[in-house]
Formats: sequence, structure tokens, C-alpha cells
Amino acid sequence: MLSGNAVKALGKRLRSGNPSAEDLDLLDKYRSEFDGVLLGTAQTVNRLMGGRPTYLMAGRMKRTKSIIRKLSRELNGGMDLSRMSDIVGLRLVTTDVEEQNSILKTITQNIPLARDPYDYRHRETGYRAIHLIAGSSSHRVEIQVRTVAQHLWADESERLGEQVKEGRMDTDTQRHLDSLCAFTRAVDSLPNAVSLTDFTTIMDHLPDVGRESKGWFYTYQRLGEQLKKATLNAKPAGGSSFVVVYHQSTNSLIRIEKFGPNDRVGAIDYFRATSRSLDESLYDILVLNSPSRDSLAVTHPRYFPEGIN
Repeated sequence: MLSGNAVKALGKRLRSGNPSAEDLDLLDKYRSEFDGVLLGTAQTVNRLMGGRPTYLMAGRMKRTKSIIRKLSRELNGGMDLSRMSDIVGLRLVTTDVEEQNSILKTITQNIPLARDPYDYRHRETGYRAIHLIAGSSSHRVEIQVRTVAQHLWADESERLGEQVKEGRMDTDTQRHLDSLCAFTRAVDSLPNAVSLTDFTTIMDHLPDVGRESKGWFYTYQRLGEQLKKATLNAKPAGGSSFVVVYHQSTNSLIRIEKFGPNDRVGAIDYFRATSRSLDESLYDILVLNSPSRDSLAVTHPRYFPEGIN
């Protein structure tokens, strides 16, 4: 296990923008220290939820290029690698705000570090979700809890590129995301919105929602239906591991390899080998743990544009 000082020094070298092969190997070693707490937290959350079929969850290890970008981002003011709380993370997508609040209450009452959540739902524009921290003081796990509507906005912003996350976008992109944010906020204000089947129903309830939101409604509706379908087959256990290779320029899924619940080591080894053999400026390479590929089509729809098979 790397010492705190060694991790801080590594972060400074990574932030310089020209890390050595030895530095990348050290980062890989450090990231691997989090795998046990990631899988353990996923099991704990599923146990606390009691198998309630109202959410889907996937875990992920943060990619090397994402770690370096976050360390280098000016807005983060020289972030300390040892204090980065999302080296690994869990994403929960649920039906609506009522279920989101129920999940929040259950987790905060039973996981000690999660008692002071970061509630981003009241932002007027932009990203909305709840973030909680689990794990230990030295090896944290970030838990994101999103409604389907909040997830729709987050996924769309990710599709538009890293510059959007850094606040660099043109006027049209800003207007596009602001419009989507207004729609998703409006939908979250409706009880049982995920069960609505007709856009005119939303128009009746929310006259301020413009008709240009019709396209967003059908995307939202499709994602909600996929969530319902995937939860029917989701197992409450930690699930399988999937290594995903996605080509950024062509927006296409190149490869997905599945590893069973007892072959996490094989998944991590394959992830490492693939990450080192492909150019991460051209490919997104992820290792995810999830009940099924169908679940991933909901929690990470960017990589599965065909949706549920």
C-alpha cells in the first residue's frame, strides 16, 4: 500500500502533464487498492436496499486520463491525489425523487461516512444529483444517486465532451443544456413522472414546458422503460465485471468483455492490458461492475446507444 506522502508526490507528478511509465504503474497500483472497498460497498448498498427493484447500480474505476484531467483542472486548484474521493464510484439510477430520497435516507442512516451528503438537486442549471462518500478515510467510494431525469442531463453533458465539464462551451451548447435542465427539473417535480406515457400529459401538468422538449420526453421515457425492464432481471449480488472499449471519434462500442462474479482479478488484468495497448486519447476504456449488460445500458447509456438487447 502506498503511503500518504507517496500518493501526494505521485499526484504532483501526474499533474505536471508528462508522467513517466513508472508513475502510471504507481497510479495503477494505487487505484487497485480501492477495488475491495468498491465491491464491498456495492454489496452493502444492495443489502440495505433489500433487493428493492426501484434502482440500478454500476460501479467503476476512474480512468487514468480522467484522474490526470481532474488533477490538472484549474478549477480544482492543485488537487491532492490522496484527497480525491472518486477514484472509484457507484452510480445508482432510480425512478423519481421520492425513491431518490428513500435511498438517500437508507444509506445515510447505515453508512457512517455518508451522513453529510452533497445535494446538488437545487441548482438552477447544470448537473443535479446527490453524492455521498462511503468506504474509509483513506480509501473513499463516491456514491452518485440520480433520478432518470437527472441522469438524462448528466449523460447528455458527457456526450458533449470534457470541455463542457470544465465550463467551456459555446452559446448554443449552453442554451441546449439549459433547456434540457429546465425540462428535467420540471419532470422531477411530478409524482410518478416515469410512468407517464404521453407528452401531452406533461404539457397539461407543466404548461411552462415548451414543445421543443418533446424529443427530450421520448428519450426520458425510453430510459425509464429500460430501467424498469432491467430491474426485473437484476440480481442483488455484486454482479459481473465488464471491460468496455468505446471509440470516441466514431461513437461506437468496439468491444465488451464479460467476467463472472468470481473472476474480478481476470477483469482487472484485462482492463490493465487493454488500457496499455490502446491510445486513451482515442478510446474510452472502462472496467465496470454491474448485474448485467442491460443494467449498463441504463447506467452508462453513452456506451450502449442500442439500449437493452
